[in-house]
Amino acid sequence: CKWSKYTYNDNKYVSFTGNFKDDNGSVSTYQFNFLVLGDSVMIDSIYVEGVDVSWMETVLLVSIYTRNGVTW
Repeated sequence: CKWSKYTYNDNKYVSFTGNFKDDNGSVSTYQFNFLVLGDSVMIDSIYVEGVDVSWMETVLLVSIYTRNGVTW
C-alpha cells in the first residue's frame, strides 16, 4: 500500500493505492483519491485496475470494510 499527496488545479489531494485480494485469490489494484478540504477530506475518485469506478463508491467501501471485519 502507498499513500501520496499531490496538487492539481490548485487543489490538494491525498491518494491511497493498494492491492486487494478477493475470495478467489485474484488481486486487483485500487486507488482512492481524496480531495483535502481544510481539516477534512472527501473521496474525489476511485479506480480499480485503472478504470474509474467512482459511481460504485458506497458498494466498494462497504465491501472493503466488511471484508476487513468492520461492522456497520
